[in-house]
Amino acid sequence: MRSSDSPRRAYVPWSRLWVDVALLSGGGLAMIASLTADLHWNCHLTLFARSGAVAVLMSAIVAYRSLSKHYKKMFLLPERGKILLTSRNQQCVDVATLILSVVGTVTWAYADLFVGK
Repeated sequence: MRSSDSPRRAYVPWSRLWVDVALLSGGGLAMIASLTADLHWNCHLTLFARSGAVAVLMSAIVAYRSLSKHYKKMFLLPERGKILLTSRNQQCVDVATLILSVVGTVTWAYADLFVGK
């Protein structure tokens, strides 16, 4: 394959990803705020464990939004006539989504086991 035939990378500016970044930040901040509250009030991580569910929900919403963007890009392929790779900014959001979903799931499932009641 010649370099002129190689797929181009799509460009999505951060200004078009602000909703996704806000949702991911909200999930992360919910976990931090609940951990801080549990440690302050000595609640045995009960709020923190439940904040994992909020983080998973936020990451699921962002994952759905990302999938719809990928599908739109794929369905425009016949019109555009060339394949576009995912933009670097969107890749960063996708990786952050995966990380938050894994951390949120582990927190939701096991955080209350870290401290005995």
